[in-house]
Amino acid sequence: MTPDLLHQLHKGVLKDHLTKWVTEILGKQIMDERHTTMPEYHGMRHFKNGITTVSQWTGRELKEMAKILLPVIADKNKRVVAAARSILDFVYLAHSSSLSDRELDSMQEILRTFHANKQVFKDLGQVRTREAFHGIPKIHMMQHYVRLIKKLGTPDGYNTETSERLHIDFAKMGYRASNRVNAIKQMVLYIQRIEALAMHAEYLEETNRSFNRTQRLELLDDITAKDADELDDEEDEWDKWQDDEEEDPDELNDAGVRLNIAIQLDEFLSDGKTRIGGHWEQPEPLPEPAENVDQGSPRWHPVPEVVTSKTPTNARVSIDNLQKSNDAPKLHDCLRQFLCRTKPGLTPRRVETLVPVNTKVNTWSRARLFHSPPPFKPSEGPQIDVVRAQPAKIDRYQRVCRPARFDTVLIRLPKKNSLGTELQATGIHRYRPAHIRAIFELPERLHNLCSEKLVYVELFNSPSQAPTKPTGLFTTTRTLLSGQRATAVYRLSDIAMTCHLAPCYSRYIRDLDEKLNQYADLLQLCPTFFVNIFATYFAYELFRHWGQQGNAELPGDSDDSDDSDN
Repeated sequence: MTPDLLHQLHKGVLKDHLTKWVTEILGKQIMDERHTTMPEYHGMRHFKNGITTVSQWTGRELKEMAKILLPVIADKNKRVVAAARSILDFVYLAHSSSLSDRELDSMQEILRTFHANKQVFKDLGQVRTREAFHGIPKIHMMQHYVRLIKKLGTPDGYNTETSERLHIDFAKMGYRASNRVNAIKQMVLYIQRIEALAMHAEYLEETNRSFNRTQRLELLDDITAKDADELDDEEDEWDKWQDDEEEDPDELNDAGVRLNIAIQLDEFLSDGKTRIGGHWEQPEPLPEPAENVDQGSPRWHPVPEVVTSKTPTNARVSIDNLQKSNDAPKLHDCLRQFLCRTKPGLTPRRVETLVPVNTKVNTWSRARLFHSPPPFKPSEGPQIDVVRAQPAKIDRYQRVCRPARFDTVLIRLPKKNSLGTELQATGIHRYRPAHIRAIFELPERLHNLCSEKLVYVELFNSPSQAPTKPTGLFTTTRTLLSGQRATAVYRLSDIAMTCHLAPCYSRYIRDLDEKLNQYADLLQLCPTFFVNIFATYFAYELFRHWGQQGNAELPGDSDDSDDSDN
């Protein structure tokens, strides 16, 4: 029997067992509340109604639930958290398209950590059968993964998810496009038309090869900018449809219905002159050996290519209006500070004269970060991050028809401090988390001051020096100055990657009768956050490369490893 990522790990171990156990420990109400209030992240499913009422799970939903499982249960029993962290590590490593001997050894060690902590589920009453864990075949199957991977190769090559994806292409999409009457003929015609479109797309691709790189980028982003807001509206519509049908609203996204994303990936993966993407900074020697990293091996850091549409989302918006629409009250002050800092010859008074608060700027609702395949694991392919600075959309009746979406990112810190001393920080400590509030550009007449696109952000403190126990995740806190949020203006090119900040729910103190819902903005309410490395496989692999992925604990590893909190 070959490993099956979808049915054995995601549906079997994660959904049927681990999620069921931790839901009983937390309680359904808390479990749903934390899923509905989890801050959004582009590309990650937001369970606005919780998870306990979902009766039909898709493969996509199972993966999305796993991304936020650890922050959701982080404040509960330490051995429960350690066991859950071990399973997540095992699943994420099993998804890798290439596995070294060191990573296979890590999978074995992770599995030992899970078995050392799993007894807690029996002690707390979640595993009640006489056979206990011996009666769970899918957990037993995990013991054979490393041996089978050495014999057959990585599990992504024989994952049953591949055939189920074809079922979406050849059955579900065609049926949904039909009028549900005599559907088979319509489904066949639909597939024929899709094939014709694909053939025509290949023809256009051939003619497009004569374009130079700049023309392709401008054309691509003009296309995507026009329908970017419509795509977000489609997500909301799919969510409404899912409430009735209980199917995954993102299945069609997986199948490639969003042609603009497919175009991006095709451009990104193509050979020769059509290739686009950032680069990775030159490797640095490790100052000291790190766990799970070969001694002396280099650490790479991403420098993505940042792309925005040629046409701004909104042109000639006054700074004053931008401050109001994007909830960015200090944008003008921070812009003046930025210009004084980057142009030493300018005085604050001169900047105030050149850039008054009624200055018209161009704004963008999103930018894209193109990461080339990582040198330490090129088989994983490229990554595209999307950064959104999208205010709420209000209809003519003053109703919110699309919620605001402001993403969190990692800002690249300067390599030298104000005294000119070289900074030795590596990995996550080379960056500072920030909450994007606006993406804008000064008018052309002021390009002598700054011609690059800029971002206005709310700052978080640098991540903790070490991962916190028992989750193994780094934490960060909101930066406050005199009790108010610290803000700043940076170049858009200073953004290294997006990140997901998950609330530390145990640190959020609220009134006894206070209830949270999907509209609660915990990025403004909660004081402490986890840097969630499970938000994307790209982030997980990068943190492992840095040796900063953290680890689950064996029982007794920590002095405070009691099980009193449940």
